[in-house]
Amino acid sequence: MKSRNRLLKAFLFIGSYVMLSSFAFAPVHAQDLSNKSVSIMVGGAGGGYDLYSRFLAPFLGRHLPGSPQVVVKNMPGAGTLQVANFIYSVATKDGLTIGAIDGSNSVGHLLKSQGVQFDPRNFVWIGNMNAEVAVIIGWHTSKIKTFDQVFAHEMIMGSAGPTSGSTVFANVLNNLIGTRFKLVTGYPGTNDMLLAMERGEIEGIPSVNLSSLVGARPNWIKDKNVSILLQIGNARHPSLPEVPLVHDFAKSDEQRQIMKLIFMAPELGRPFVAPPGLSPELSAAHRKAFDEAMTDPHLLQEANRRNIELFNPSRGEDINRRITELYEIPQEIVEKASRLTGVAASRPR
Repeated sequence: MKSRNRLLKAFLFIGSYVMLSSFAFAPVHAQDLSNKSVSIMVGGAGGGYDLYSRFLAPFLGRHLPGSPQVVVKNMPGAGTLQVANFIYSVATKDGLTIGAIDGSNSVGHLLKSQGVQFDPRNFVWIGNMNAEVAVIIGWHTSKIKTFDQVFAHEMIMGSAGPTSGSTVFANVLNNLIGTRFKLVTGYPGTNDMLLAMERGEIEGIPSVNLSSLVGARPNWIKDKNVSILLQIGNARHPSLPEVPLVHDFAKSDEQRQIMKLIFMAPELGRPFVAPPGLSPELSAAHRKAFDEAMTDPHLLQEANRRNIELFNPSRGEDINRRITELYEIPQEIVEKASRLTGVAASRPR
């Protein structure tokens, strides 16, 4: 555990240094939000998005104009898809409602996934707290102990909404490289799946952010309650040097391109969004407050104390550029990836 703590502190320092050296704060003139309440909408209680949102809330409030109170409100259902749809179509455009959504939502519209009612290019991306590495985990009672075994034996896994990583990643791996994950769908969020694993309802989870696992169940890896079968992302996490990376199993250039598209989502890890149509002044105020909060020495100190990973966080403007890059991927690769997810929306004939 001491080794893991040292690693997390190292990641915190690296992320803090990158942000401190790159963020430049310009004056922002926006309406005073004093005596008002800003809501962060998030999925189910107890999961990683809930944890990060509640951690950020008081620091974000200190840096918004007028230092309003920032409260977290849970909106369980379909991972964070319901939150994303709500922020896009229902939330007021007065700067008082933002959302914490799954990075997977960045590709849902592009892949024509079921239930997606938003175009990510139109969100006001405020910032991302942590570039994640997702992991596939199995409970200690499962016979599956390595990723190679999933090619020969079925493994019962929990998943959330249709655009969540737990659904999309499992479907892609099944259809692209031949794994045998069997999904039990409909869990509201990560914490519900962790509890289901403990109860023996499922054998594992096909995508959980490493920071969520460490934050929610800090002793599980050390005590070998779970096996980490695979890392999902475009880079290996420094604390898991022996665990294979999903790209290790690509057998062609096309498979590598599809993996790069699908598995980019963890890099956006913990993003916050505001509704389309938010005024430029309020958009700038939220982004500035986020940037300042993420470099606030008190936030960094508290994150270090609580082992909350802030690895390579990113600004809203940087997320916008990444989303634009997604929509420049060749259409044939996008269409193939969409079919592989198994969650593409039906189209009229």
